[in-house]
Amino acid sequence: MLRLRNDVKVLIILLAILASIFFGGKRSGLVGAFSPQKVSYNTKIADKIFEQSDNKRKISMQFEIEENTEISSEINDIMFKEGVTTKYSDAKDNVQLHILEIPKAESENTVNSLRKVNTLKKENIQTSPFSAFEANVEENIKNNTITKNRIQAMINRTTSPQSMANFNHQLEMVQTKIDSLNNLKTIQQHNDEFDLIYVSAIKNVTGEDRLGKAIKKFLFNTVIMMIFITIILVIVYFFFIALTKLMELLGIKAARGGTLSNYNYGYSRGKKKIKRKYVSQEEADKKRDEEDSE
Repeated sequence: MLRLRNDVKVLIILLAILASIFFGGKRSGLVGAFSPQKVSYNTKIADKIFEQSDNKRKISMQFEIEENTEISSEINDIMFKEGVTTKYSDAKDNVQLHILEIPKAESENTVNSLRKVNTLKKENIQTSPFSAFEANVEENIKNNTITKNRIQAMINRTTSPQSMANFNHQLEMVQTKIDSLNNLKTIQQHNDEFDLIYVSAIKNVTGEDRLGKAIKKFLFNTVIMMIFITIILVIVYFFFIALTKLMELLGIKAARGGTLSNYNYGYSRGKKKIKRKYVSQEEADKKRDEEDSE
């Protein structure tokens, strides 16, 4: 049976406790929990949606809040207004990201209500003027409509089946262009009639809040590490027990010399017992004299 000295047991327990405390402190961030810190959060998805939108007027508003209630009520009121579309929304304990499409008639009132929130830190408005591309869309629709009417007139006048088939094919192609241009025009009108508002609210976590969370994480991680180390020590203990049993089965004997590390191993030469008879010095001398006289 494997036995450990008391001082070795105390050393192992002490090292296990220290390792658990170190692991718990490192994973919980307990050291840096005493100062206020702005929460970092990945806003790439929301930023991409906002930048790639083609609305003529885009407004971004950034808030630094202490409590979610400071901005949540305003956002909820906006979301439930008629005609408002939510393009993106992500609300967590410390971060709120919302991208809302709002009718131009309601946009100014919405922005003014958000400006009244005291934690507003940054506001940016992007506007796009009427472009030449939009003018070209209108012009292309008119030109393709004229072409469509001409082809239709040719179809009405022709009597050749082959010419009729060619004109019908041309008419389908022109109509496809007109439909595509009309869809594009509808999108442009929508982007002109609706403003896009991007609201980002990031909570400043105080040292007191962070300390409470850090202590909980510290206790949790420390207990988990203690359990893990205990399991490892139990496995190692039973491994040495099994190793000792295996050595006994193989005929390897361990002779302990007083300390844990002082073991001498050797193979036994056999199981036969040899009895030795011990005699006194007088009997030995007498026996030697008898042998000499013979």
